[in-house]
Amino acid sequence: MMDRDFERAVEFVLAHEKYRANDPHDPGGLTIWGLSSRYHPEVRKMKNMSKEDAKEIAKEVYYREYWKRAGEGLRWPLSLIVFDTAVNMGVKRAVKMLQRILNIYLFDIELAVDGVLGPKTQRAAREAMHTHYYPVCYAYTRERIKKYLQSPKFKHFGRGWIRRVLDLEDYI
Repeated sequence: MMDRDFERAVEFVLAHEKYRANDPHDPGGLTIWGLSSRYHPEVRKMKNMSKEDAKEIAKEVYYREYWKRAGEGLRWPLSLIVFDTAVNMGVKRAVKMLQRILNIYLFDIELAVDGVLGPKTQRAAREAMHTHYYPVCYAYTRERIKKYLQSPKFKHFGRGWIRRVLDLEDYI
């Protein structure tokens, strides 16, 4: 069952992902609604569907593979921030970034930086959002931008990546 926060988050993601793209600079190959054919076999079926039917399949994939592993159990808007990062950079990287930031702001909890959004990380994130809302969100989006700047693909994709983070900050 998809929840209200997921619906809001996936609408943000879909607004930033093209219906179809096949950029030669993107190693993922053909993408539909941001899902690459290299990593998501559903894309082969989606390419023969209507735009709206493909969007519904994309939402199911985003829920199962990204939200459940990098958004669910987090308070809004941190759930959106981590989920969107997972979609763009991978689930493990997105959750590891969160765990590193939580270790900075929560002195009484030491989280393993393992990329798994388990109960301990979820609990720590809820506490941090209660006590350090703005610094945690800001530190996370700033860390995301730093990762982009280090990417060899920044020259081609960087402007869009940075615009997406700025849109995310405006949205929250």
